[in-house]
Amino acid sequence: RAVLEEGANEYGEEHLSTLVDMHNLSIYLQEQGKYEEAEPLLHRCITIKVKVQGKETIDTLQSMNHLVNLLALQGKFKEAESSLRESLTLKEEIHGPQHPGILNNIHNLA
Repeated sequence: RAVLEEGANEYGEEHLSTLVDMHNLSIYLQEQGKYEEAEPLLHRCITIKVKVQGKETIDTLQSMNHLVNLLALQGKFKEAESSLRESLTLKEEIHGPQHPGILNNIHNLA
């Protein structure tokens, strides 16, 4: 957390290294079972990534997929499904319907 705060103070929240730290911290918190801390951090990370990079970047989509997993672990299946459908739509627009990542998302929806 100190690294994230230091990076945000030095470079700003919208800097790529700060966003990487934010994403990584959310994964670390999730792995510790601290879902209530990880979720708002990941939402903030995605919001900033969308603003800075757009929704269509692999980096943003990766964070969105991480959010799907985090929501599912918490039993928030409606929210997870909604996020997964949004990610699937974006991936189809970017890569086409035959991309392996899309097939994985369809599998996860089933």
